[in-house]
Amino acid sequence: GFNKVRASQHTGRLCAADETRDNRLIGLRTFALAQTYSWIPEIKTAADQMMAVIDAHGTGIESLSNSEESGKIHKLLDDLSKPIYSESIEIMGLKPWIAALAAAQTEFESIDAERTTERASTKDIASATKQRKELQVAFKNFIMYVEVMAKINTDLVWSNLLAQIGQRVAIAEASYRPAHREKKEK
Repeated sequence: GFNKVRASQHTGRLCAADETRDNRLIGLRTFALAQTYSWIPEIKTAADQMMAVIDAHGTGIESLSNSEESGKIHKLLDDLSKPIYSESIEIMGLKPWIAALAAAQTEFESIDAERTTERASTKDIASATKQRKELQVAFKNFIMYVEVMAKINTDLVWSNLLAQIGQRVAIAEASYRPAHREKKEK
């Protein structure tokens, strides 16, 4: 179809990393939420505080676009790293969940960066290929013009120019794609 973008080798990995990141975020929220029902007052107080922090960043973060989700996760992790919350995090045993979310976010961003780099280079190649084709057409037209001028003009400038172009093309072809030339000769 028209305007289809070929799936990158990184797309599957990126989707899996996003799912892992989503699961870590949902797990962190669910783990904290479960502890708001604790019969132990210190844990309930800590969990209420953590849910206030988590909810302040919004619910449904995992449903946002990748970049919005990344932004929200970074803000949440920044807030959770504040010293004011360290006691509550310790009481609840929330550190492993926070570390897992941070690791999943880092992995997601690493794969996303690889994919972004690959897409950029693919666009550069397509652009260079288009420019090369345009240049080839212009070059062929120029050579045809020089050939015509060499035939109809007695001035040696045109025949000398045509000879020099021929030599340069022969040198360039001799050093260009030897494997491609061998296939043609067979």
